[in-house]
Amino acid sequence: MCRHLLVLAFLLSGHVYAQNYILKIKNTNGTVKEVSLADLNRITIAEANLNLILKNAPLESLALAPVQCMTFSTATGVTPLFGTVMSVSPNPARNYILINNLTAMKNPVLIYNAAGTLVKSVDAGNVTQHIDVSNFSGGIYFIRINNQILKFIKL
Repeated sequence: MCRHLLVLAFLLSGHVYAQNYILKIKNTNGTVKEVSLADLNRITIAEANLNLILKNAPLESLALAPVQCMTFSTATGVTPLFGTVMSVSPNPARNYILINNLTAMKNPVLIYNAAGTLVKSVDAGNVTQHIDVSNFSGGIYFIRINNQILKFIKL
């Protein structure tokens, strides 16, 4: 059965406006896919694919497994993709995750399951944040910190 997740719902709750922003999808091999949010109708996750449904182009389906992170930034690059990049380890995880390279600002770390349900919220207070995920069900989870989204797999 396909499970869909509307990632843009995360954005809209944070007051991100499509005409000013770009979605950057960074893969584990270092390649980056950029899509203007003005051209993007919606994003869904079905099976093991990240589907980009564009307004005036055919569906783009990307394998979800190699996606390291998704970043939403302005066209002028105000939110850098490279530099100090946040990461999640270990990935896949069993009992805990570490979120590395958090900014000094105190931002909530929001964890969503693949269905888009918020399952945990933690106030980040350190550059590296330890989060217990031992009671999570196995599957794919998304972490939202400001305008960045990271992915991890719970075994």
